[in-house]
Amino acid sequence: MRECALKASANLGGALAPLRRFEPARAGCFALRGTGSSLILILLILLVAALAPLLMPHGRDAMNLDAILAAPSAEHALGTDELGRDVFTRLMYAGRFSLLVALGSGAVALAIGVLLGAIAGYRGGAADAAISVAVDLFLSVPVFLVLLVAASAGGGRLWIIPLVIGGTSWMETARVVRSIMIAMKSEGFVEAARAAGARDAAIVVRHMLPQAMPAIAVAATIGFAQAMLV
Repeated sequence: MRECALKASANLGGALAPLRRFEPARAGCFALRGTGSSLILILLILLVAALAPLLMPHGRDAMNLDAILAAPSAEHALGTDELGRDVFTRLMYAGRFSLLVALGSGAVALAIGVLLGAIAGYRGGAADAAISVAVDLFLSVPVFLVLLVAASAGGGRLWIIPLVIGGTSWMETARVVRSIMIAMKSEGFVEAARAAGARDAAIVVRHMLPQAMPAIAVAATIGFAQAMLV
């Protein structure tokens, strides 16, 4: 009976073997489906926020004193506030401001971080030491305090906020780019480009930075999310 049981288990394992081959692919398919659904939802929210003036049935500051603190309904999806203004409309308009600030600060942080990280990683020496000290200093800067001071000094101008947030959040990107530059500057393709007479800037821009784009994209995405929270 023991031999029969072993044979039966072996046959069952052989029958299930083709199914096991599809398990990684099936898991990847489910993960890809979840990622696609999340991406569609995020793009839909961004589209509605960007086109708020065209899509929203109510004005941003339109008041209806007959519908103060109204409950959610077909006319007001999220109800109204204490002045009778539509909460959903005001939320979408606020999303436009948050997107503008996040995109601007992300662009500033990406430009500074990639530039300084590439210089520190490729050059090394004194440039690397100076930029590393600057990174440590900026990591100790309280962003909210600087933002409040700059906003009050600038008279509430919108373009100051992305500059301050981006100017105080480039350090993670710089560290990522620096580590990639250090790892790649001794690679064969870099040595070949250097032997062919290519300039340092051309080597970094044409050959090294494209290899670092996946990591830079991840750092930019994280920076965008952090700017949205700020």
